[in-house]
Amino acid sequence: SLQVQIRIRPLNHKEEAQGCKNHWCLEDNCMYEIVPSSGRRANEFTFDHINGPEASTHEVYDSVAQDIVKETVSGFNATIFVYGQTSSGKTFTMSGTDDEKQHGLIHLAVQDMWDLASEST
Repeated sequence: SLQVQIRIRPLNHKEEAQGCKNHWCLEDNCMYEIVPSSGRRANEFTFDHINGPEASTHEVYDSVAQDIVKETVSGFNATIFVYGQTSSGKTFTMSGTDDEKQHGLIHLAVQDMWDLASEST
């Protein structure tokens, strides 16, 4: 089945230094924008799952990819498709950094595949 899950990336250092604010609010699987000039709620969207800016890459992996990796190792075909505008966090989410706390989904998926393969032998 197809699921649509999103990750709202945290502001980067440059954005924070410029005084930028995140205008998106989350409620369950719904997100909406607060219009700065009026404080009104606008642009509401619903998804299967939303990871907020405070979510770690490990949390994103657990909610998005972990079950897909397990199914793939069991012989099922699956795809994780990452889409978004420039600077929305796709590369960071997928590739991460060398810091163990910020490994990307690719690293975490490969690690799980090795672990699952080791368990089955």
